Amino acid sequence: MGRKIAEGRVKRGLTQESLAEALERSVQYASRVEMGENLSISTLTKVANAIGVSVISLFEAPTEEPRSKRGRPRKPAGPRGPTE
Repeated sequence: MGRKIAEGRVKRGLTQESLAEALERSVQYASRVEMGENLSISTLTKVANAIGVSVISLFEAPTEEPRSKRGRPRKPAGPRGPTE
């Protein structure tokens, strides 16, 4: 559900900060919501209203593929030869 919330937020052009304001919570809370934190029905309704979707649509599968792992990309492994 978190991915679906993030997807809706981005489609609506909202930042996590603006979502947090709509929920009257911290940006960290909005981030945790998008990571899949359990929500009360009341908060779920606020989230749906903030991103302009129905509550039921949040239970549908996301349309976007999950993001790749976070962090710095690894350097490609290459042949290691003498550095002279």
